Amino acid sequence: DRLNATLLSEMESSSLPPLVLDLRDDHMLAGFKTIFSAMEFCEVITKTMVRPFQQKITVRISLHVGPLRIKTEVIRQKVSGDIIDMIERLHKLTLPGSIYATGILAAILALENNKYSFDYIDTLTTQGVAKDLDIFKVRVHHAVVP
Repeated sequence: DRLNATLLSEMESSSLPPLVLDLRDDHMLAGFKTIFSAMEFCEVITKTMVRPFQQKITVRISLHVGPLRIKTEVIRQKVSGDIIDMIERLHKLTLPGSIYATGILAAILALENNKYSFDYIDTLTTQGVAKDLDIFKVRVHHAVVP
C-alpha cells in the first residue's frame, strides 16, 4: 500500500538503513545497530508521514532494545524470539501517531540532552525471570532554527 511504499522508499534512501527488515501483513519490524540510529530513523519517518498523511496519522512506532539473531548478509528476513514477542506486545498498546518505548530505551534516549521527553504509560508484565517493563510515550523536541 501507499504507506508501506513511502516507508520503504525512506528506508532505502536513508543514511541510517536498518540492519534487518521484516515485512509483516499489517506492520514492519526494523532492527538497527544502535538506539540513536533507530531513533533518528523514527524521526525521519514521522516527519515524512506527517505531510502526505496529515489528515489521518495511523503510523505507530514501538521501540524496544535487546539482542537479536539475524543473518547479517540479508536485510529482508523473518525475525522471531523473546525480543520480537515483547515488541509485538508493546505495539498493541501504541496509539496512532505515537512513539512508545520501553524504559531501558527511554533511559538511553534521555541522555540526549533535552531532545526527548517521556510520559509514563503502563507496565508490561513479563514471563519467567524477566523483569516487568515500564512503557513510555516518547516526545521529540525539534530544535527551533533562528
